[in-house]
Amino acid sequence: MAVIYANGVKVQEKHDHTTDDEGGTLTESALNLSDNTTLNVSASAHGLCPKFPDNTTTFFRGDGTYAAPPQGGVLSWSEVTGTTQSCAVNTGYILNHATTMIVATLPSTAALGDVIRIVGKGAGMWKLAQNASQYIRFAGLTTTTGTGGYLQAETAYDCIEIMCTTANIGWTVISSIGNILVV
Repeated sequence: MAVIYANGVKVQEKHDHTTDDEGGTLTESALNLSDNTTLNVSASAHGLCPKFPDNTTTFFRGDGTYAAPPQGGVLSWSEVTGTTQSCAVNTGYILNHATTMIVATLPSTAALGDVIRIVGKGAGMWKLAQNASQYIRFAGLTTTTGTGGYLQAETAYDCIEIMCTTANIGWTVISSIGNILVV
């Protein structure tokens, strides 16, 4: 450490940080690591990440906060081996019955942007049934409105992804694989 004097009076101590005894290395125990938030990262300054929330359900956002991921991109999945399934929004279903067609029914309540995915697996195939007043649009076609309308797989591994485009009643196929019957 160098000391600078002016007219015999100490005015500054100079650190060059080139050796350990001049502050070149700091151990963690030498730092004050309390819950200080004045150095947190922001859009205008580099900084430290805020203390993490100690869970696996949130992520660090670009605005410097932790939040749950949006639901639009996250689906829970279940494999169905019975013959019927009441669908829930933002859920994927692997419909797998060896001999009998599985009838999956749209939920009666859905918000704009909610999605459902159907993946065929069993030789029994699948049918996506509607409730009263509901319809599904697919490649320029529209199912019969209400309980008489449906989509149906024509081969075992046909798949669709549908999105609610009119709250509670209107759905649109946004992705498909295979041959889908529109009734």
